[in-house]
Amino acid sequence: MSRALPIALAIVAIVAYSCVQRYLALRRQIAIAKTTNIPYVVLPFNHIGNFWTAFQKIALPLYEMIPGAKNRITTKIAYTYFQWHFQDETATQLAPVFLVVSPYGMYISSRSAEFNAAITARKSDFLKPIHLYHVVEVYGKNMLSSEGEEWKRHRRIVGPSFNEKSNALVFEESVAARGLFSYLATMDGNSQIDLTVRDVAPHMAMLALHVICGAAFGVPQTWPGEDESVLGTRTVPGFNTKKLNANHKLPFKYTVDLFQDCFLWVAVLPMWLIKILPMKITQEIYASFLELSDYFIELVEYKFKRLETGETDTRTMDVLKPLVSALNTSPGFDEKPAAEKMGSLSLSEITGNAFVVLFAGHETSANILHFSMVFLAMNRDSQRLLHADIDHIVGKSDPDTWTYAETMNRLFNSMVGATQNEAMRLMPPVVSIPKHTLSKEKGGTMQTVTVNGEALRVPPGTFMHMDAVGTGRDPKNYPHRPSKLTGKTHDLNDFVPERWLLDSEYHRDATESETAKGPTHRAPLGVNRESDQPDELESVSYDNSSALFRPAKGAFIPFSEGPRGGRGRRFAQVEITAVLAAVFQEYSVELDVREWASVRRLST
Repeated sequence: MSRALPIALAIVAIVAYSCVQRYLALRRQIAIAKTTNIPYVVLPFNHIGNFWTAFQKIALPLYEMIPGAKNRITTKIAYTYFQWHFQDETATQLAPVFLVVSPYGMYISSRSAEFNAAITARKSDFLKPIHLYHVVEVYGKNMLSSEGEEWKRHRRIVGPSFNEKSNALVFEESVAARGLFSYLATMDGNSQIDLTVRDVAPHMAMLALHVICGAAFGVPQTWPGEDESVLGTRTVPGFNTKKLNANHKLPFKYTVDLFQDCFLWVAVLPMWLIKILPMKITQEIYASFLELSDYFIELVEYKFKRLETGETDTRTMDVLKPLVSALNTSPGFDEKPAAEKMGSLSLSEITGNAFVVLFAGHETSANILHFSMVFLAMNRDSQRLLHADIDHIVGKSDPDTWTYAETMNRLFNSMVGATQNEAMRLMPPVVSIPKHTLSKEKGGTMQTVTVNGEALRVPPGTFMHMDAVGTGRDPKNYPHRPSKLTGKTHDLNDFVPERWLLDSEYHRDATESETAKGPTHRAPLGVNRESDQPDELESVSYDNSSALFRPAKGAFIPFSEGPRGGRGRRFAQVEITAVLAAVFQEYSVELDVREWASVRRLST
């Protein structure tokens, strides 16, 4: 008993000391928040980070047991992805830019287009929190996980691959989407005329993987049952052939697919731990990690040899060519850190960038295609308008005869472009885009951002999210009508691609966007209107029409915004446009409800 008492007192003292420290820290943070001119709410705990994401399902139910806590807006925003779960509550109860104050720091959430535009334009003041991107460094440092001068070095080498010429190659590769449907037609009960697909998502993922393998890496893939002769001179032994190299057990594309499916494990656990865990799933993950690593190195060696012999592939944008050209040591030599000069990359940086292009490039397009298909199946009127535009533009012509120069502009500035934009507005590839300001210890200072004529002050060390969901559903940012589905005063929770077509019947009675009025209304999507620096997205021939509605800068952020905006935006736009046109030229989609709806109900 005598020993237990001192231990108990020590524990009580430690807990009390910790509580007092947290209380004092919270008071200091609240005092700072009052000087910012930003509306704020208070949380007693830190609601961001991987730890909270992992344990919130345990912690939040306990917190909600406090009388009155469950229905508070502060409790709702403590949920990870509260932007999805509590859209209406945050839109009606919180300001477009609000501050969350806790003893552990400050957090800003913004669905304000003006605020988003300002912080993305000031890349030196509002930085990308690269510590959150360590997971994509599984094969090496890359453009996505770097900042400052290091990012510029990666950008200068990788960036030139994404241009008008490469867009044309992506377009040509994407119209081959018909190969997927020929494969689906071979499944039980299917035909070329009538296809039943239980889950669209994995097929869209594989289609997008085919496109990026062929267009970006020069290793086009075949569909099951398709003869390798269709590849012609583009056969790359071991990468798109049935016969594998001796050190491989899985084909290249299936290795990529397997590693991607298990990537959540990689995001949570370090690779050294995955390696030693005895579970079957972790062993499969580690095996696919090694297999894909070997594939990347072999592909670098293959491209290196082609460069030495002067061989080029004019049918691919060849992302690896500038990477391999920047290699500061020959493959097989001991790896050394990249040289300080701007034009050099290490072998691990090459494989790191290759992985990011491959992984992010096809994942984004696959998701947008998937949701576009689902939304169109649920909205037959919009689908009929899509068919009408495709029929008008390309008729019954063979997709193999379509060209980027002649066809892309017309398709993108029709219901095809409107459909993909509306799908991205409703289901953005990235729900919330992170930024932060440097802490005082690292030289950070108070930053001022003007919104609606008011100066908002962002303290040093503040973490923030641009809310892509809330921004995309804010009536200030988009044309809208009363909803036919929900009875709301706006239809921005509904799939209405016609809102993007300025000459559509929809716009005759729609309430116009407030933020897009004026000169911003006609600027190309994603282009920075205040800067022509080489860091900005390249201008493209298809995105210069006045046919589509142009949201204000910072209002449409599915690929982020500004200099750090998604480098593959154009790649994805071109790919999705070509795929949607090729598919809906020949097919229509509808929901298959036969499992739970009777024949009588279907016929009425």
